[in-house]
Parts: sequence; structure tokens; C-alpha cells
Amino acid sequence: MEQWKNRVAVVTGASAGIGAAIAVDLVKAGMTVVGLSRRVERVEALKDKLPGNLRVNLHAMKCDITQEEEIIRVFELIDAKFNGIDVLINNAGLLRKTALIDNDNSDIIREIIDTNVMGLVFCTREAYKSMEKHGRNSHVVHINSVVGHHLLCYLDQPSQNMYPASKFAVTAITEIHRQEFIRSKHHIKVTSVSPGVVKTDIFLPEHRDLIAQGPHLLPEDVSNKLESGSGNSENGDNSGENSEENGVGDAAENGTDVGEKETQLTWQDLGLNDVLCEACAELKWKAPSKIQREAIPLALQGKDVIGLAETGSGKTAAFALPILQSLMETPQSLFALILTPTRELADQIGDQFKALGSGIGLKVAVIVGGMDMTAQSLQLAKRPHIVIATPGRLLDHLENTKGFDLDRIKYLVMDEADRILNMDFEVELDKILKEIPRERRTFLFSATMTSKVRKLQRACLRDPVKVEVSSKYQTVEKLQQYYVFIPSKFKDIYLLHILNDLAGNSFMIFCSTCNNTLRTALMLRELGLAAVPLHGQMSQNKRLAALNKFKSKSRSILIATDVASRGLDIPHVDVVLNFDIPTHSKDYIHRVGRTARAGRSGKAITFVTQYDVELYQRIEHLIGKQLPQYECDKDEVMVLQERVGEAQRSAKVALKEIEDRKSGGKNRKNADGSDDDTEQFVGVRKRIKSSKGGKGGKFKKMKRK
Repeated sequence: MEQWKNRVAVVTGASAGIGAAIAVDLVKAGMTVVGLSRRVERVEALKDKLPGNLRVNLHAMKCDITQEEEIIRVFELIDAKFNGIDVLINNAGLLRKTALIDNDNSDIIREIIDTNVMGLVFCTREAYKSMEKHGRNSHVVHINSVVGHHLLCYLDQPSQNMYPASKFAVTAITEIHRQEFIRSKHHIKVTSVSPGVVKTDIFLPEHRDLIAQGPHLLPEDVSNKLESGSGNSENGDNSGENSEENGVGDAAENGTDVGEKETQLTWQDLGLNDVLCEACAELKWKAPSKIQREAIPLALQGKDVIGLAETGSGKTAAFALPILQSLMETPQSLFALILTPTRELADQIGDQFKALGSGIGLKVAVIVGGMDMTAQSLQLAKRPHIVIATPGRLLDHLENTKGFDLDRIKYLVMDEADRILNMDFEVELDKILKEIPRERRTFLFSATMTSKVRKLQRACLRDPVKVEVSSKYQTVEKLQQYYVFIPSKFKDIYLLHILNDLAGNSFMIFCSTCNNTLRTALMLRELGLAAVPLHGQMSQNKRLAALNKFKSKSRSILIATDVASRGLDIPHVDVVLNFDIPTHSKDYIHRVGRTARAGRSGKAITFVTQYDVELYQRIEHLIGKQLPQYECDKDEVMVLQERVGEAQRSAKVALKEIEDRKSGGKNRKNADGSDDDTEQFVGVRKRIKSSKGGKGGKFKKMKRK
């Protein structure tokens, strides 16, 4: 690093995330760093992460990178103060528009950069795509205009993991210097950022026209100059369009991303033994997903891991496989504890552990509420290797089950940690953590890094490594999202119309309350549609029965509260209907994430009434785009008014009967059945059977009068 001491680097977006990590690492490498951000106080706070003698080398300057005038002013100040800029690291394009990329009048900016910057322009692939979209590759990258050494460097697989992103920025600078390309102009594409390894492709100026096109093929003589460069004509950049969606770790979805051929890792490459690799092959998991590629090697090294990833990213296997490998090396009972927020997610994780451990005699106990305590006590008495539990029921057993303790636990996993904390399990968590040995490995997986999760991280993880697959709330490209604006009193009529309009698909309909979930299911059953409810007030047996009916396609409509919006592996959902708009905008992401999974397409339609406008605007703000309206013919919709009115009245009567039975009234004959409550009405059953011809799943379009 000696050659870079006393050089000046400018880092945009330096207040947090990758930008902050890169700024700190470059200062540690000996450079003087100017961190640009609108939140200048956060850049100043980064000095706390630096040794005392290096803090003077980090300078914070306020700058709105989206404003051309701001950039000009700040660059002129930096030029005057530091006599030029050696390295520009443009990270802000990841988050929002930046005038360095997205500006029609950037001649002055180009002149400043061309004159002053001799070094590396770094951005993530999102920023690179923004350049492609606006067709400004050459004048932003300056491959054909800048004098001296000027590079565009971007992550081909943007994991946004602090370690590889920041380390690669430092390593890339020194690597190019070491290879004596300092007097040439090149374009660099970083194709792999595994810890300690930076693989790159090098392009000379004459190849700049390939930048915005398909595969980049390297001349052999250039390729051979880099020890870590691929240079193989097979290693094209096909991932540019397709690598956003990789296979996921859930059993039904762990596929192969066709766009990742050039950096495709195998399970063996991650360090897994042959037994576990064979188990993955038997489950038809062809290749690890992003979160698995990042987390598994770190976990196998014995590190505590924080994984920020959405449901469906493959995080279950990301923690299950390292745990099983460690268990095979040092077998013992009560080896690992996995905490989850819901019963359904616990069952799903249990199934995956059993599938992966089928060849090694793995014993798994799933301990959740709603099931018999005595039967669970017998399970625990058999000393299982893996315990998967919800916090409340686990604490019940710790306090009441004789002989059960967690004194020997080697691994603790908190899955969906943000949701565990949102469900007010903090007291239970505190008590459980006191029962677990301090000498353990801890994995914390969460969709978001909330303040509560940060607090939990500080309390129970030691020097954790953060692995981040998605840094912002987003929905997949293949998801078609719509809204329908309707009067509140006509919601049921529009629901029936849309179900009829999209007949032949499988649906998940989200309601805000348990009562409305049951009412809607009863109403649709009165109309002859195969609907099954799933909500938190159902017994565990009934919840599992409802879920299994939908999974097996014997029912084509699942009506659920947010208990089903996260964590559940339901692979065949075609359409998500937000019948009741979510109160929390983030729940929208989790709801619509039930469809368009593993590269498939899907639809999501949100019902917006006159009372929901503000909530809907928050959703659009969160996802960063305005949704189109789902077109409905009002005349066709209102034809259904009379039929829906009759069904509403029948559903109201049926709902009252259910409530009476639960409160000790008559008709208790099926009170403990494993079926859902809506099927205890003979008339409803007949209508369902007649409409589906004895089979579940798809229903025919209704004839309109």
C-alpha cells in the first residue's frame, strides 16, 4: 500500500453502507479520504472506527450528489485544498440519481473529473445499469477522453456485503498498480469478490464499445497479465441482465441462475463436505444462491453472521448447512437452537433440516405453540440434535419441563429476527439468552436492520460479519403490480369480479384481521369458490391443514392475515390480492413476495378505498414507483352485486354460528377437527364440490347475465 500513501480519494455516499466501509478501509490503507454526503455528521462519526493517528486523514464535506452545482462547487474546493484528486469512488448511484451519472448538462463535471481525477471510478452494477439506460457510458466513464489511468469498476454480483465491497476497492487499486497498468486506460469488471480474492476482467480503450453490449471477450494477452483474471471466452457477461434472481434455498425454489455462468460456484466450492453436497443434489439444488455463497464460507470459518435477506433468498440453507457440517465433526445432542416468529416457519425449517440430514440420522424437534406440551416434552427427552422453536413455547418448556435445558447449545439462530422483535418477544428472548452458553456461534437473519435488531446484535453476537443481499425494499422485475381504486362498500363485489376475471390461477388474498379473513372465506365459499382461511386464531392443526390444502392445490384460494406473508414456502402462487391494504408499508413487500418467486412471473393487485389513500401513497413511496390501475368494467362488476349481497348475508349467519360454537354454544361436533371452520357447513361443502367437479384448484369463469 506504500504507493498509495498521501494520495487523495473522494468517496460519494460515504455516510453509510458500502461507501462508509470503503472510506474507512482506504484511510487504513494510508490514503487521504474526502467523504461526500448530505449527512456530513455521519461521515465525521466514521472517525471513531479509525486509529487515533489516522483520523486526521478522513475529511467530511457536505454535498448533494444529485445537484450539478453542488458537485462543481465541492470538486473545486477539493482541488484547491488537496491539489487534485487521485481516486474517485462513485457509490451514490446505488441509492439515487447522481449528477455524475444522470445529468444531461454534465460537460463541466466531465471537465473537472477529466482534469483532476487519475484513478478509480467505482460503482455498483445498479449505477452501471443507470448509465446504460441513459446511454451515457462513454462520457461518464471517460474511457476515451481522460488522460492517464482512469477506470470504471463495478460489482458484477452486487452483494453489498461490507467486507468484500470495501476490500475489493482497496485491492483493485493496488492490483492494477502492481500489474503496471498505471499508464493505460482500462475498464475493469469485477467478477468475483469472495473474501481475499478479487477476480477482474480488463478492457482496453478499443473495447469500450463492448461495455454496453453482451459478453465481454478479453484478448488473451491482456487476460494473461492478471493472475486472477478469467480471460476465458466462456466467461461472458451474461449476468448483466439476469443475475438479479438466483435460485433460493427453500426446497421448492433452490434453482440455478442462468445468468451466473461465469462465477458459478458449486456447493463444494463453499467448503461443504461430500455428504451435504449429495444432500443438496438430492433436493435438486443445483447451485448456491447469493446469501448462501456469502454466508456459508463465513459460518464454516466459525464467525458470527448477520444475514440481511428477504424471504425466499435461501437463508434457511445458509445457516442449516454449516450447522450440520459442524455437527458431523463434533456430534452431540441439543447442538443447535433455531428461533422463529411463527409456527408455520418453524415447521418449514424443520422439514428442511430433516431433508438435509436424512443421511446422517439427524433428530429434529419442532417446539411451537398450539401443540400438546406433553408430546413435545417427550420429543425433548429424546435429546434431539436440532431444536426449532417459537420463543414463547420454548420458554414454557425451559420453565416447566423437567430435565430440559440449553446448557450445551453450540449454535443459536434467530430467523426473521426483526419480526420476532416486532411481535414483542423481547422479554422471552432475554430469558432464553440467559440460558444459553456464551461460548457459542450465533447467526442472526433479518429482512431489515432495525434499531431493535441492532440492539439484539450488540447483546448476543461477537464480532459479527454482515452479509447483505438486498439493501433496500424492492420487488422483483417479473412481478406485475396494480391497484384498483373502489368505494369501500363494493370491495366484495370487485373481489369476486377479479377472481372471476383471472380464473384458473392460484390466489393469496390478504386481510387485516382474523375476523375478516374468516368472513371473506365464508362468503367466497357461498359463491362456490374453493377458498380456505389461514389466521392466527386457528389451532395449529387447522393452520397446517389449511396450508397443506393450498400447497396440494386442492384449494385454489388462500385467504390469510399477515401470518402468511413471510417465511412460508408456497411455491405456486400466481396472484396476490391485498384485499385490506397493509398498515405497515414494509408488509406490502412481504405480501407480494409470495408470488413471482424463483424467476417466475406473478401479479399483485392492491384494493384502495377512499380511506386507504395515505397508506397506499406510503407504499408507492417505499417501492419508488407509481403503480398502474387494474382495469375493471364497472358495469360488469355491478352485475354481481345481488349475488354477492346474498353471499354476504349467508356468511354473516355462518360466522355467528362459528362464534357461538366457540363461546360454548351449540353445534360443537367438529370443534376439535383438523379442518378449517368454514367447511363445517354442509351447504357450503356442496357448493364447492359442485363448482369444482370433485377436484380442487381451478374454478371456471362465471357466466355473466
